[in-house]
Amino acid sequence: MGLIRFFLALFVVVSHTEPFFGLTFINGVLSVQAFYMISGFYMALVLSEKYIGTNKSYKLFITNRLLRLYPIYWTVIFVIIISCLIYGYLNNGTNYGILNSYKDNYSLLAPSTLLIIIFSNLFIFFQDTLLFFEINLTSGLLAFKPLFDKGDLAGSDFALIGPAWTVGLELLFYLIAPFIVKLKNYFIIGLIIISLLIKYFTIHKLGLNSITWSFRFFPSELSFFLFGILAYRLYKNKAYLKLNYLFYIGIIVFTVVTILYSELQFQSKYYLFFMSLFIIIPFTFNKTKHMKKDRFIGELSYPIYICHMFIVVAISATNIYIYNKGITAIIASIIAAIGLKYFISDKVENYRQKRLKSN
Repeated sequence: MGLIRFFLALFVVVSHTEPFFGLTFINGVLSVQAFYMISGFYMALVLSEKYIGTNKSYKLFITNRLLRLYPIYWTVIFVIIISCLIYGYLNNGTNYGILNSYKDNYSLLAPSTLLIIIFSNLFIFFQDTLLFFEINLTSGLLAFKPLFDKGDLAGSDFALIGPAWTVGLELLFYLIAPFIVKLKNYFIIGLIIISLLIKYFTIHKLGLNSITWSFRFFPSELSFFLFGILAYRLYKNKAYLKLNYLFYIGIIVFTVVTILYSELQFQSKYYLFFMSLFIIIPFTFNKTKHMKKDRFIGELSYPIYICHMFIVVAISATNIYIYNKGITAIIASIIAAIGLKYFISDKVENYRQKRLKSN
């Protein structure tokens, strides 16, 4: 499964830069939603097999998840702030890169607004929520606005790591996952139907068809996490894992659709992508769960995702790249991810595992 996660992270990088030798693969939206499904699988896995017995603690689960996310995130935030300050100094205070939103609009923000923005940047929570709010230019307060015009000053404009809003959705799922994984299959399916109906209603009945509502609204994105939970239950079904022909068909369809997504002209390609992913997740995990190299590669996906946007902006600002900006961003993101894993993640992981008691 690690290889799939790794490539999904790279597909996001490609979607934010340039085609990879002419290929765009699946877009960033599908990559993120695929991550949600895989996350649902892994949370069902650890909650059912690791956080049990003496480790069956909601607090232990949540804090261990935060320890997985925050150290790398905070490290990248620190690098961003220092780099932007140095960049601003070199430009005589005229351009601070990502910090320009603060430099140009600080005086407009009410204290409560500034506090919420700082909190969300530090702890990721509410970064997804800020996508639905603008800054009232008179009061400086956050104001809900379903649809944005290009000239609006959005709360999300102050995010130091733009893509981190997806991690905000992940955190919301973590908060409820221990309760959801206990539910029977028919309850899970019922929640999936409700989630899909919410998406349909908001987009087609309320006319909220902007990108914010189409894949950034947690109630409608919850279905992907829930499909991941069902995929875990298929993994636990020995009879399902014997249906190898499903894996071979699924992996072929998944690979073809992933690579040629932008070239395929039929509308059902979206559903075909997720159906094939759902089919292969149990098989893929079962075949790779003891492969250390696959696990190593998979663990690079989160740091790649968190650091890549800063790297993309830095490459664009300096105009320094090899071959093209996309290739350079991919290489630099992988190198940075390896460094973050070795110096930050691996050190914290040792502590995380020590917190778990032997059952």
